[in-house]
Amino acid sequence: TDHGDGTGVLSGTVAMPGTWPLTFSATNAFGTTTQAFTLAVTNGPVFTSPSQLEVGTNAAFNFAVTTTGQPPAALSVIGTLPSGVSFTDHGDGTGVLSGTVAMPGTWPLTFSATNAFGTTTQAFTLAVTSTAPPGGGSVTPPPLISPAPPLGPAPGGGGTTTPGPAPQAQQSPWFPGAHQARGIVGKRFTVKVVARGTPAPAISVLKGRLPRGLSRTTAPGALILRGTPRSAGIVTLTLNATSAAGSVHQSYKLVIDQRPRLMRNSVVVVAGKPARTTIKVAGTPRPRVIITAKLPAGLRVGLDRQRNLVVTVRANERATGRFAVAVKTSNRAGRSTAHLVVTVKPAPAAQR
Repeated sequence: TDHGDGTGVLSGTVAMPGTWPLTFSATNAFGTTTQAFTLAVTNGPVFTSPSQLEVGTNAAFNFAVTTTGQPPAALSVIGTLPSGVSFTDHGDGTGVLSGTVAMPGTWPLTFSATNAFGTTTQAFTLAVTSTAPPGGGSVTPPPLISPAPPLGPAPGGGGTTTPGPAPQAQQSPWFPGAHQARGIVGKRFTVKVVARGTPAPAISVLKGRLPRGLSRTTAPGALILRGTPRSAGIVTLTLNATSAAGSVHQSYKLVIDQRPRLMRNSVVVVAGKPARTTIKVAGTPRPRVIITAKLPAGLRVGLDRQRNLVVTVRANERATGRFAVAVKTSNRAGRSTAHLVVTVKPAPAAQR
């Protein structure tokens, strides 16, 4: 969106990672300039492999651990592996758990995946039984799901039993979509941060404080931030999504802008008495300021490096009266037009 004041905003939500080469163009009465721009969409790691494995004793296995995410995640395993089992990270977001176990047992492990956008963990169970799965050799089995009981007489001799629904496969949590939200000081603000996964993860704030005026509530798979911000600035939160399938951390940024405005709308000076008065122009981000006025030669209204108004009176100024200065301000939070009234009083008789 072009704001029409020399600024604009590129906004939206991208569902898939990728890279898009773009070119921005800026044109005014004096020419056109372009800027090459690259939009890179990345995301944190998500486990896509099952969270359980069952093998038989003395049966060699190779279990593929897989993830999605850009850049590809570095993988590791947390916990004590049984004797004869090892884990290898391939360096491309995948790895392999392999080996042979001589004794039956159950080993609870945790896989961890990390890239530049966060860390995800997956709870994992390696179950070794005394009987090898049919076929022997290398296996990459699906998650453990207990077989449904056969139909038969119900307890007490009446009717038949019906097996219950199969357990739902677990999926480690992740945060989809954009990881940033914008608000404006004094304007009602609501944003819903969503985490996906099975079962629905719980979201909490590990680090960071909400801007003044905002509060939070939670729901399964969601964190809702709402309120009316009272101050401008940028706040970075560290969010955590946790379920029985694992947990993931995600950095989330809240950008609170402030509409531009003059902190004063009048100033009084004395003719012929050199003076310099600064009037702050508030707003976040720093506003663009355009001044329009017809002033006598010895009176000047300009801008300093911070784009605040500066009223200057020179020694040769003799005109008196009230002079109106139109001040147009704009930033991405909004636009405003204000009028600064400069009153030039006559110098005392002794100074004439």
